[in-house]
Amino acid sequence: MVDNTTAESIIREMGTSHSSKLNQLVKQIWQWCESQKIWITMAHIPGVENCQADFQSLSFNWGTEWCLNKDILTLACNMLRFTPDIDLFASRINHQFKPYVAFRPDPEAIAINAFHMTWAQFAFYAFPPFSVIMQVLQKIQEDQASGILVIPYWPTQIWWPKAMNMVVQQPNSFAKKQGTIIPPQPTQRDTPHVSKALPADMPLVGDQLKKQGFSDTASRVIQNSWRTGTKKQYACHIKRWICYCSKRDINPICPDVRDGINFLAELLDSGVGYSSINTAQCALSSITNMSDHFSFGTHPLVSRFLKGVFTERPSLPRYQDIWDMNIVLNHLKQSKIAKELSLKDLTLKLVMLMALLSGQRCQTPKQKTRSAV
Repeated sequence: MVDNTTAESIIREMGTSHSSKLNQLVKQIWQWCESQKIWITMAHIPGVENCQADFQSLSFNWGTEWCLNKDILTLACNMLRFTPDIDLFASRINHQFKPYVAFRPDPEAIAINAFHMTWAQFAFYAFPPFSVIMQVLQKIQEDQASGILVIPYWPTQIWWPKAMNMVVQQPNSFAKKQGTIIPPQPTQRDTPHVSKALPADMPLVGDQLKKQGFSDTASRVIQNSWRTGTKKQYACHIKRWICYCSKRDINPICPDVRDGINFLAELLDSGVGYSSINTAQCALSSITNMSDHFSFGTHPLVSRFLKGVFTERPSLPRYQDIWDMNIVLNHLKQSKIAKELSLKDLTLKLVMLMALLSGQRCQTPKQKTRSAV
């Protein structure tokens, strides 16, 4: 039993014509089954009911999801005259700023594992697990990044001298008292077993509007101009774009057109088709500001690149082969009259005629009941 309808369909049908990689994988599965002389039957189970298999990936350890008191953090930012634009060690239940980076798969995070991206272009906020503080300090030095780092007052630790040598402002120290560090309060929205992923927002657009002086209400209304479905389509491409830029020290908001085209070329090399690349182009057009008075999508080089992609990898119709119905009809003509047919043969003949007359997919006649005929 699986909660992925694509996997269930492909394995049941023993292959697919839409993805050569998936088709090869399914072929290996069935060849192994044949060698072991076994037969597998697929059944779909809704994700919300697949609790036992998904328990570890969906459950949170609330005891580890601590965060700095919001009032104390606001006071610290005001004292330091510093406004972070990203939270590097967070989750959807304890993040202090958006966008944020999570340690494990998270539906709202822009990336997974902060150590796999460049921090140089961010004004970061980091409240890391104490076990990785030394790694965090080394990463800050390597990327020459600047931000707010929350660490315990622990002079006996090996990382303490290194941290004190790296400070650029007088550190703020807060007394150890109840309420300084607090656990987030779980809500129905944060409970993985009962929640659905929220519609993807447009974090880069929101940050850009905020820097331009737009109010929170104006920014929210502008972001809502994109429909929920469009946001979901754009979300994966925007996340990949942010990771692409962070690895190459590129400003994701004001890139060069060359960087955007190279990003689309990398998608092309990964095996995606024209439709997906065109969606990625639209996503970049909605969040980037080009320096030469063109939007990314209307730039002549981008238009030329997309034409080239369509030539190399055109969007083909889903079904390309047409079979000759006359072969089936001639066979049915030559069969016995209805009174002489067995119930099985009569049923097959009826279903075939219904399928030919209605032009529906094969699963449609399957759902027919006697009362609906």
